[in-house]
Amino acid sequence: MLRERNSGQKKAKSQSSQAGVTPYTATAGLQNLGNTCYMNSALQVLANLKPFHEYFVLEKMHLRQTNLRNPLAFQGDVVNAFALLVEQMWSYERDQIVPRFFKVVVGKACEQFCQFDQQDAQEFLAFCLDSLHEELNLRMKKPYIQNPESKNRDLNELGLEQWSNGLLRNWSIIYFLFYG
Repeated sequence: MLRERNSGQKKAKSQSSQAGVTPYTATAGLQNLGNTCYMNSALQVLANLKPFHEYFVLEKMHLRQTNLRNPLAFQGDVVNAFALLVEQMWSYERDQIVPRFFKVVVGKACEQFCQFDQQDAQEFLAFCLDSLHEELNLRMKKPYIQNPESKNRDLNELGLEQWSNGLLRNWSIIYFLFYG
């Protein structure tokens, strides 16, 4: 089944390349390591997001925006392992990638994911996005901000104030795409 799908992708690549159109999809699947389908499915979704492809693979913005001093992060380990994996998935060199290095890095960052047991995909995705956000968060100082009073306020006005307050503490591609 995997071979059939990949040969179809290669055929689509050659046809679209001849037409001058670049296909938009990560070309490599991820090999299961024990029961890591929860991780693989979440990673496939993230790797195929156009803003992620542009940010991590084409422009390599993470190299300039990794916050190595954030005490809530992992000194760039997660973001660098993620970027390497996404780049491999988009490389057109292999049909399948073994995400072992990424799995080891994530296991060191979060004990819950260090084994090869079945986990919840939503919990993994939340951890992954939060880790990427904290490692890419360019806000060095995070001021304390009290929640605004919401009683009898226009929801649009309240939402704008909350978003503005959030930007004082958070500034990353992950925050812009997934929060708010």
